[in-house]
Amino acid sequence: MYDLKRLFNNTDVLETIPKSELTQIDSLLKKSIDKNYQHSGCWQIDLINIFGKELVLELLDDIDHYNYSKYKDYLGVETKNHLDIGSGSGKTPLLIHKKHADLTIKCVDVSTNYLSQEAKAILSKTKKITFSCYEKGSNLPYPDSKMGSASLFYVLHHCHPIDNVIRLLNEVHRVLIKDGFLIVIDEPIRNSNHKRLKEQIDIAVNSLLFDQELSLDIIGENISKDSFRTFENKPDQHPGFSDLNFFANDELQSFFTETGFKLIEYIEPNNWNWIFDRAIYILNKQD
Repeated sequence: MYDLKRLFNNTDVLETIPKSELTQIDSLLKKSIDKNYQHSGCWQIDLINIFGKELVLELLDDIDHYNYSKYKDYLGVETKNHLDIGSGSGKTPLLIHKKHADLTIKCVDVSTNYLSQEAKAILSKTKKITFSCYEKGSNLPYPDSKMGSASLFYVLHHCHPIDNVIRLLNEVHRVLIKDGFLIVIDEPIRNSNHKRLKEQIDIAVNSLLFDQELSLDIIGENISKDSFRTFENKPDQHPGFSDLNFFANDELQSFFTETGFKLIEYIEPNNWNWIFDRAIYILNKQD
């Protein structure tokens, strides 16, 4: 068998998976060597069907906590204010709030429709987290030089065209204090095949997080190619997912430089990187 403990990098999670499922995963990993199978996108669907929704969500939580351990020291410098852009379900700001109760966290996204019930409940009880909406491509609804730090987690590949990426980064630069930090997590691509792979993973994972119809598909019967594609084909219900645009690492770094950010640290996480390969960029605002 493949070294599944090395692949999973989390023995606690590995021990929760029945042996029969480990055998299926092992078979799937061996099959994934076939480039035609890799590029078809079928392996993500197969893998989610083997894992099931609960284990995939546990996997995502593990990723979030690992990522947090790498960026936590850069949050809210001087001001105790942090801005999270593209907050989605609220997972990221809730995690930061639980770890940093002294931080005031401003959340912004194009819609509140994706907020989880947990996020809504916490938002109703505390003034430490607030949520605002803004129109994609417009100015962020915050004054100049007020935020000690900001985060863009899996957001830039939803910005299209590139002008929107530059505009958003310029806006983040505007609202950060002098020497403030921007933390970016995204999924740089290596080539066109990797780009398509990332698009399919993004749709599959977000279907679990945000789309009740697809979530029910996965909880009940196996997710099908048709239901997997319905999420991609609902741009009116899921703004941002109809124009995925993943960038290469050198492209992302050129965007940061162009908008006045200096790269302080580049991190390639090693947990779950065989399926969710990603990069963490710690950036410092330059005048």
